[in-house]
Amino acid sequence: MIRSILVACLIALPAVATVVAQDKPKPSSPSVVAPPVWQLAITMPDGRTFVSDGALAVDAKIARPDAMPKKVLPVESGKTIAGRLTGKYADEIALSGLRSGPRTNTFLGPRDIPLNGNYVTFLRGVAPRSRLRFSGPLDPIVVMLDGQAVGLLMAIAMPK
Repeated sequence: MIRSILVACLIALPAVATVVAQDKPKPSSPSVVAPPVWQLAITMPDGRTFVSDGALAVDAKIARPDAMPKKVLPVESGKTIAGRLTGKYADEIALSGLRSGPRTNTFLGPRDIPLNGNYVTFLRGVAPRSRLRFSGPLDPIVVMLDGQAVGLLMAIAMPK
């Protein structure tokens, strides 16, 4: 009995791993110039809805997606994002203050924190007055618009 349960689990594990991998968002890569593909909707505690591709989460009213993602994360996920939106920051810079990065389609923020050019281009198009708040190189970057936090952006890892 135990042996047959173990065999059934071993057979099922690859299928479960495949489903989990398929559900994981696929963020934009700077190697392919393209706008974000919204894969998740996130219910925020304040009633707003954010859309995300896994590396950029932004208020849906600013992103104006053609269609809302079918996968909706609960308000508990929104609470995590909301906590990051109000965190301390060391630097704040306008989108226009970013410098070109060393790799194609990348930008550098304060302390040479690298950003995916697809996200910078997207933000420049939908919210050109945005400002970015940076903490450390591994911390999410807060997107500010008219004094309100409207998104989170992850820096990219640059090979040494």
